[in-house]
Amino acid sequence: MADGQRPIFQVTSKPGIQRDGTTLDSQFFVDGQWVRFYRSRPRKMGGFRAIAEDLAYPTRGVFTFTKNNVNSIYLFNAKGARLLQVDNNLTGTLSFDVSPSGLAYNDNYLWQSAGLYDSTGGGGNIPIAHPGVNLNDISSSMDKPLYHITAGDTSTVFTTINDGSGGTIDVSGGVCVLQPYVFAYGNDGYIRNSNQNKPNDWTFGAGKDANEGNFSYTKIVKGLPIRGGGQSPAGLFWSLDSVIKVAYVGGASVFRYDPVGASTIMSSAGIVELDGYFFWMGLDRFYIYDGRVSELPNQMNINWVFDNLNFDQRQKVWATVVPRWGEIWWHFPYGQGQTECNRAVIYNFREKTWYDCQIERGSGAQVQTLRYPIWTGDQPARYEDKSSTVTVTIASPGVFTWANHNLQIDQPIVLSTTGALPTGFNANTTYYVATIPTVSTFTLKATLLGAPINSSGVQSGTHTVLATDAPNYVAYGHEMGYNKIENGQELAIESYIETSDFGFPTGGAVGEQPTGQDYFTRLIRVEPDFVQTGDMTMMVIGKEFAQDNAPTSTSYTFGATATKVDMREQRRMIRLRFTSNETHGFYEMGRVILHTEPGDIRS
Repeated sequence: MADGQRPIFQVTSKPGIQRDGTTLDSQFFVDGQWVRFYRSRPRKMGGFRAIAEDLAYPTRGVFTFTKNNVNSIYLFNAKGARLLQVDNNLTGTLSFDVSPSGLAYNDNYLWQSAGLYDSTGGGGNIPIAHPGVNLNDISSSMDKPLYHITAGDTSTVFTTINDGSGGTIDVSGGVCVLQPYVFAYGNDGYIRNSNQNKPNDWTFGAGKDANEGNFSYTKIVKGLPIRGGGQSPAGLFWSLDSVIKVAYVGGASVFRYDPVGASTIMSSAGIVELDGYFFWMGLDRFYIYDGRVSELPNQMNINWVFDNLNFDQRQKVWATVVPRWGEIWWHFPYGQGQTECNRAVIYNFREKTWYDCQIERGSGAQVQTLRYPIWTGDQPARYEDKSSTVTVTIASPGVFTWANHNLQIDQPIVLSTTGALPTGFNANTTYYVATIPTVSTFTLKATLLGAPINSSGVQSGTHTVLATDAPNYVAYGHEMGYNKIENGQELAIESYIETSDFGFPTGGAVGEQPTGQDYFTRLIRVEPDFVQTGDMTMMVIGKEFAQDNAPTSTSYTFGATATKVDMREQRRMIRLRFTSNETHGFYEMGRVILHTEPGDIRS
């Protein structure tokens, strides 16, 4: 066929990655990884760099604060909290244990945090945190106190907030700040607020703003501030079955609470705000609040998400935003046996489209006081053995002491000694951590399902503990370059995008049509149009019938200056996959041109 008679296609797939329905029925891109959409075109996502690689526990909450060019990052976990301090480029990491004294280890903690200026005494910036015992049950009624610390102070630890009369503020839900008030909430719709700018004064009385009440039938699980206009401060509170708006009115009432709509909620960490809009994942759909509660439309991957989300781990779903690209991310455990987040579903507010990403992150903080998002890994990056000398009590059970041991429940332990261990323990035998009463003590059990071991008799010599397979979790700075940098290595991140089907049966060069021609499509040339760094590859993926398997071609490699890629690939219906997988590789797709001609008539 003469060149002038050859039909010309363009890649016309719409922005977003459609997971629901069939690939043939999709006008959107049908597959992709580590790719976002900008100006309706695919673009490789930014890379990440490890900023702390020796975290002993998965992080279950992050809070950030910046002052005098020192960035403080609080990472909350099953034992308490760790403070990282970094410069504006997230380098020079210093690490401090700021866990509350006496807080018992519990791998069911899911932390909420917020910041307030404390006007009492000399004043100061105060991070406030709450360890909800609800990682496995959003409706848990177990109360825990609020804690606070002076922001950026490396010489102190979190301490309990005082209610102003010698008690503590204990709730099951969490904490938020509607400047200048602290709000705590939990069981049976309970909400309570402090006096103005006084996190340690919750007393009631004349001339005071502290207040409390029950404003919902079910537990309050999350609160966030909103712009209140003439009634400020204002906020939204989510119960298990509704959304409630609070606004300052003064007088005896102080605050007014109004239900604004019914909704469901997947997790207390799955709510996020972007540009004054609030987004959250419900039990079977997504929601938006823009002055009213309504469904966030999703006809691209809603079934893919909710059919594959491990509902038993629903409280591990967490949301964050990447404001530069207008994205809302929901990280979730994909697969019924998956216990940690390994996927993210993404809504692009600017493009009004959906896509997804394979990524293992368990918590994070968006760009606010920091230049880059901070996300933390929810799977150990590596394991290592560590040891220390210990002491053990003669008691029921025997309690071992190892300062700031960073052990975990069920972690394997081997004992050795220069003398004699108490009765109940033997050298060179594997035991398991049973309980962790404090950050520096622990008990042992003989089997994973066993009870803490009692000790008796006499002991002598120096005892040593070897903790095997100690996990190391990692905190990352994201949107940094285009590589992954951790464990002393800088590696490529594979990013790819796969088009929807095209060809003569689906309408030919004019695009999707209700009728087409029953010819195979022979692809003879592709004109790449990319903003590109490094080489990329292209694969032709095609099939004869709608439900056929889609064999791939050999890979065609093209560089940033390539004007054309010649080939002779014949399929009845064709998709193309473009991949970048080399260090510092980057791409943003433009208008890729495809040269085709009719192939064989279908047999």
